[in-house]
Amino acid sequence: MGSKRSLVVVGLVALVVALAVAMVFAWWPRSGAVPAVVLAPAGMPRLQAGHEAPPLPPAVPRQAAAEAAEPEPGPVFDQRDLFALFAQALSSDDPAVLARGIAAWRACSVYYGPWGLDRWLQLSIPAGLAPAEHARRERHGRASAQRCAGFAGQTEAMAQADALVERARAAGDPQEQLRDALIQQVRAPQDGRVQAVTALACTVVRQQAEQPGALRWINPVLRQAAYRQPGHFLNTVSSEVASLAVTLALCDLNPQGCDAHSEFVLRACMRDGACHYAQAHDYWRDTAPADVQAAAQPLRTILVDKLRQADCATLFD
Repeated sequence: MGSKRSLVVVGLVALVVALAVAMVFAWWPRSGAVPAVVLAPAGMPRLQAGHEAPPLPPAVPRQAAAEAAEPEPGPVFDQRDLFALFAQALSSDDPAVLARGIAAWRACSVYYGPWGLDRWLQLSIPAGLAPAEHARRERHGRASAQRCAGFAGQTEAMAQADALVERARAAGDPQEQLRDALIQQVRAPQDGRVQAVTALACTVVRQQAEQPGALRWINPVLRQAAYRQPGHFLNTVSSEVASLAVTLALCDLNPQGCDAHSEFVLRACMRDGACHYAQAHDYWRDTAPADVQAAAQPLRTILVDKLRQADCATLFD
């Protein structure tokens, strides 16, 4: 019993790290954004229930892909003013307006949160690069942040964003309630919290048409279900295959969270110098092993169908 509880604690610690990453880079929006915050990337697969997921294009070596694509123009970033959405939410009680304002802050907090744009660039781009290469990556980072320029100098934005989240949670926003329940579950693990988290996750899935960006909080709930239930369908494949399948399925249902602003795409440029990606699917096509990609496709299809159908019993029990 003690050993099992220790494993649960380790799993929950991993969860809080995943939550921290999600909150820093969010969508989703990246990770996650909600509708009307960012543009859906052109060419993103859109699945219909009951149809197989489209296969990713054939994998090619990362370096070769970067060299082949680098001369082409980079991704076109969304240039809308996200601060305007945030400012509108500050004086509104409309749940949809609040959700858009919170999503705008989460999309921009990576640049204008605790560090500021210049510090983020310093932390994101490796030291020791040739000046021209460093400048190229910095240009990409600044272009990705342009839609967030309105947050520059807004010293109260972080506190205001916290207040928006509190208001949304108090108003019954399932996304914010699920996020809070996951954090509380990590801070004070209790058996009763599992049922609460599962119920909120099911509500988020049922309301995905209104807030597809909220699906980013489903990932840790799915992983918890697979940990608790040895017979869970995610346990029929390796953890690497399951992770890719879940990620792709959530991108299929929330394409705005996997566009050129997403964590994976930005990291590919800032860290690896591959600044030509327009969407996360292209990134995984070039970086995930071909056998993992092939094995993930059937599970990706199952996940998309189960999420569209809001089959919570299969997903979370």
